[in-house]
Amino acid sequence: MLPLHDRFLAELGTSRNDPLPTGPERATPLKRIAFAAELRRLVNPILEHRRLLIEEPSVGLLLPVWMEALSSLRCRIACILVVRHPDEVAASLAAYNDLSLQEGLMLWLRYVLDGERETRGVARVVVMHHEVLQDPNAVLDRICDHLGLTSRTDVQASDIPSSTTKERADKSSGALADLCRQAWAAVSTLATDSRNQAAQTTLDKVGRAYRQAAALFGPALEAARAAAVAHGQRQRESTEVFERRVQRYEEVAAERDGRIAALTTEATRWREQAAALATTCASAEKDLVGLRAEQAAAALEIEQLRTTLRVEADEALRQAAHQLRVLLAAERYSIEMEREQNRRSHQQLQGEQKSIAAELTTAKAALAQARELNEHMREDAAASLKTARGSLITTIAELRWQEQLSKRRSDARVEELQQSVADLAVSLDHARSETEQGRQEMAAMAEELTAKTAELRAIHASLSWRLSHPFKRRE
Repeated sequence: MLPLHDRFLAELGTSRNDPLPTGPERATPLKRIAFAAELRRLVNPILEHRRLLIEEPSVGLLLPVWMEALSSLRCRIACILVVRHPDEVAASLAAYNDLSLQEGLMLWLRYVLDGERETRGVARVVVMHHEVLQDPNAVLDRICDHLGLTSRTDVQASDIPSSTTKERADKSSGALADLCRQAWAAVSTLATDSRNQAAQTTLDKVGRAYRQAAALFGPALEAARAAAVAHGQRQRESTEVFERRVQRYEEVAAERDGRIAALTTEATRWREQAAALATTCASAEKDLVGLRAEQAAAALEIEQLRTTLRVEADEALRQAAHQLRVLLAAERYSIEMEREQNRRSHQQLQGEQKSIAAELTTAKAALAQARELNEHMREDAAASLKTARGSLITTIAELRWQEQLSKRRSDARVEELQQSVADLAVSLDHARSETEQGRQEMAAMAEELTAKTAELRAIHASLSWRLSHPFKRRE
């Protein structure tokens, strides 16, 4: 129901909190008919099954249209006007709606005058607010008597909400306060006699005076209110602009934070790769130490082979010298035997010159054979010695070739390890350079973020921000 009231009041150029008197007669007939039809559409399904009770102060501003809609539905209309003291209403509006006391008094006059004027001619009862708080059951009895109701429910005192603002009678001053006091006195009279003509006449005079004053000062008040609304709109727009800028700066800061987080992750990954490279280098250094140990062991083995070769060569030379000595001893033995034989033969020849002379040719032939045999033995010994020397030289050459081959293999292995270490050092330098570049980028981004933060702080410390910040907090 409230959105419908607000829409129709907006079409009349007013609102529920507008203190200037504005009646439904300002609306065109088509608007009144459309609003009444909308009310009938909403109310008719409810009236088919039960009574309708509407408790809403803004109904008093649109009572003519409500009367038209409910009369067409053949409804029995009864009105209950609950009136509260104007000073108390003004104080409540000032506390909860940020309205001034003068605006609160004007709004009270508008509602009370419109409600009382439009309910003349229908069954009604005027109830004072402080009486309801003091004795609600007596007030209910009076309402039932005036409106012809036969049943009611007793109300406990605890069911009545306590008033948060005490009644403030005759504290305001000025022409507006005088009009409110006259209206309050008339309404108090109507609470005991709802058909009192003098009270109605007083309310009509107050209404005319109020309308005349509103006709004089209403345009200025509307202009001031429009200027205040425009200023508030400008302030809200400025606040929205600042909020959008702050949101944009926050988004940029969040994006920077994301990039910093990504670069931090990348730097962590590079650190892990550097740690892996350092581990690989350490492993390579361990392998290099092992290869150096193997090289030292190979050198020791080569030295042992050299020593063995020297020993074997010395042994071969000793064996060759021994064989040569054996051959020389055999040759000497042969020569001594030959000499012994010759001596014996000479003795025999001396002893038996004739036998020797006869056998001289045979002895010479035997001597020739012995010499030939001795020559053959010398040649065989020389050949054996030459063969032994050749095999010894071949063995020494093979050992030297194996030593050179082992040295070349060790040098090749060392060169490969040195190349691997050099490649690892190049990779480590490259990783260090990329890590340093990432650190520089992170430092640049951190400086940029610091500059943006300083800019945001400068905006927050600026005069425009301090001026617009209270409006932002209020919204």
